[in-house]
Amino acid sequence: MKRIMTHLVCGYPNQRDSQEIFKILQNYSQFVEVQFPFSDPIADWLIITEANKMALNYINSTDDVFNFIVKNRIQNNSEILAM
Repeated sequence: MKRIMTHLVCGYPNQRDSQEIFKILQNYSQFVEVQFPFSDPIADWLIITEANKMALNYINSTDDVFNFIVKNRIQNNSEILAM
């Protein structure tokens, strides 16, 4: 596996697609950073800001993100980082 780190805003663009993207990223990345969506991402550029806004339609709490990770975790060598 290459030393690649990828990023996912949990719940973007919708719940089903986010699950599929997460599974794909785990297969091709050593590290997958899963971002908790939030309403005021002032340090992010427009694309991440818009992704956060859309994800908040599907993710309502920190428990939702942790449940998402546990439910969709693939048992391989990738490491999951929560942001």
